[in-house]
Amino acid sequence: MKAKTVSLILRVDAVFNFSVGLICYFFYRPLIAAILFPNTDKPLYASVMGAGIMGLSIVAWLASNRPATAREFIGAVIVSRLLVAPVILYWLLIAGIDLPPVWLGLGAVAAQVVLISGEVLYLFSSQKKK
Repeated sequence: MKAKTVSLILRVDAVFNFSVGLICYFFYRPLIAAILFPNTDKPLYASVMGAGIMGLSIVAWLASNRPATAREFIGAVIVSRLLVAPVILYWLLIAGIDLPPVWLGLGAVAAQVVLISGEVLYLFSSQKKK
């Protein structure tokens, strides 16, 4: 995969995650409900999580500027989402929390899998031969 392609993937990733982070950070209830977050009267948790997601998206955006020299940051972006996806799947499929529609949560995980796949493919295809 070429650096230009992974740059585009990282930018899409950054925009997607920054948008979710922004929604969480400002805790606008209708949008919180739309992205399937639990209803709570304590926005502290969502706001802190939103700040973290926005920070991660900034790392992805900066890594997209120079993917060949930002391999560690691309790896960090991949690992963070690999930690999140099983949590989402657990709560949707095993714990069965009441967050209709489930397809939206599964769609979000699928989108992350596509982004992760492109980033991992770049890391493996651009490895220097020893």
